[in-house]
Amino acid sequence: RRCGVIDRDGADGERHALGTIDSAMRAGKRRPRWPDLDADEAPPSSRPQPTAPPMLAPSEASAAISAALRSPAAFVVARTTPGAGKSAEARAAVRDHVLAGGRAAFIVPTHDLAEQTTAMLALLDVAASAPKGVARVHLKILDGTEMPACLHAEAAELLARCGARARQDLCSGCSAREQHPRTGGPCPAYAAGTTRSDVVVLQQAVLASFLAEQTAKLAANKSSPRETEATTLVVIDENVPPTTTTALAGARLAFQETRKKLRSGVLENIEDVMLAILAQAERGTDGATLRQLIAAAGGTTGYVEVILGEARSLDGATLWPVGLHTNLARSVTGDGPHADAIDRLALVARVTALCEAIVDAAHDPDQPLLRVDEAGGKHLVTRARWTRRVLPYIDAGGRVRILDATASEVAMRALWGERFDFHKLDVAYSPLAVLRYREWQRGARGRHVTDGSPDADRLRGPLREIAITASERGAQRVGVITDKPTAEALRAWLEAPDDPDEMIPNELAALVAAGVTLQVGHYGAQRGLDTWAGCDLLVTLGDPWPNLGAARAEAAALGIDPATWAREQAEAELVQAWGRARAVHRKDPVLVMHFGARVLRPRPEVAPQWAS
Repeated sequence: RRCGVIDRDGADGERHALGTIDSAMRAGKRRPRWPDLDADEAPPSSRPQPTAPPMLAPSEASAAISAALRSPAAFVVARTTPGAGKSAEARAAVRDHVLAGGRAAFIVPTHDLAEQTTAMLALLDVAASAPKGVARVHLKILDGTEMPACLHAEAAELLARCGARARQDLCSGCSAREQHPRTGGPCPAYAAGTTRSDVVVLQQAVLASFLAEQTAKLAANKSSPRETEATTLVVIDENVPPTTTTALAGARLAFQETRKKLRSGVLENIEDVMLAILAQAERGTDGATLRQLIAAAGGTTGYVEVILGEARSLDGATLWPVGLHTNLARSVTGDGPHADAIDRLALVARVTALCEAIVDAAHDPDQPLLRVDEAGGKHLVTRARWTRRVLPYIDAGGRVRILDATASEVAMRALWGERFDFHKLDVAYSPLAVLRYREWQRGARGRHVTDGSPDADRLRGPLREIAITASERGAQRVGVITDKPTAEALRAWLEAPDDPDEMIPNELAALVAAGVTLQVGHYGAQRGLDTWAGCDLLVTLGDPWPNLGAARAEAAALGIDPATWAREQAEAELVQAWGRARAVHRKDPVLVMHFGARVLRPRPEVAPQWAS
């Protein structure tokens, strides 16, 4: 059972592998045959050991990142080791851009990172704000509670998904704007979201519309962008998904309820293709293209081309009549029950997403579009709209910098070809950081989680080894990043550690009882966070493979190999998780451990710090 072949072939492979080993032993052979293994799956002792690609010293990293960000190229992608200081260098580059008379935008993935970025820019004497869309609605109340400052946060997020602006459409009619009931003064979400500053800090949800808006401003007066208050530098910090998935469940009802609210020109151009998709998706097969779905509805070749052109003509168009968003917002902020208004907003947001997915698909009508998931659910998977907005913005005179510790060059080349400079800057870890890989053939989530619940028998061993390692090193803070079901089970146990739990070994229970802090996180919710920066031991438990059906559909939309895309996503999540130890500039010892199957063992070409 220690042989890696078991994980490769499942139950049948397990019986075959054990049978081969048993027969070999009975025949008197000293070493069993390894069945059906390619070179990459050979025993570790027989594999050639990779050499580490060159890495920058931490002292060199800042200068290299700074040079990449200040490159004369209009479009730059910088892939750097997590914790190497790319965000700090990006803020410095933005400061210099503002001092030279330019305007800039900082695009971040989360509310917390938006607040952190705004505060850090203030330390550089750069006035920054986050006024658009969902960027302010979750600003925390001043007394430190976790409730959002915006009393209508759900409506604000729905408005952003409808293409509206929360500040203009929602805040203008909200009584809490001047007299907030929980603070006694002005609404902190509104007060912090001034619309005029040299730097705006926005969330990824509004990136596509922001790029389109700035492209129009630059085109209006390309010789003097400052006069049009155009943003001439966009910094995208951390990964923005290159694809968009739109569920079709409930889509027909949502369209029927809102079709009369669409602008007349929009309805005329979108209705035929919308109805064709909704009709054919019910019996469409996985991987069907937009052209195939329309043709299956009975359209001739000429008809298909006509309605594809009509859909493309709506790119960037206003879907809803002037005043609709404001009226819905006021029905939310006014007196009386708001549930009906929220429901109407949700329908408008739903149809907005559908229309945008169809318009985006119409630009690549021969790319696989329809995804049918394991439960039979239907989805439209398209290239994300922001990816089509980048090159027009650059051609109008803007500059773009994408900073991502795990940027996929394969996906980006599929999107933009040779239009960008790619800088891969690998930085050596501090000598105080030690890395250790432990092979665990049950590492894939499906092999230690059953029906959404962790398998105690398969997790107890790795948890015991974590506890023993922590005890041997005298660790006082232990971080564990794992899949969500296992993380939730560990958190539940930590809330009541005296209650018996068969998943928890005695060694781990004793460690926590002795006062050692166990900080648990899960894959998909750890990027950019400093929660584990002070841990003495950081463990990634299990392999974070994405949903393979979803990964296959995303790869098809991008036009790349699905196996490559799935592996890149899994490895990216691991690299990001290891980065939570902040090992580049580490001042005190840390051990970073990974428990996972051999197929996803740390590769030097992805994380060269693991080469030794």
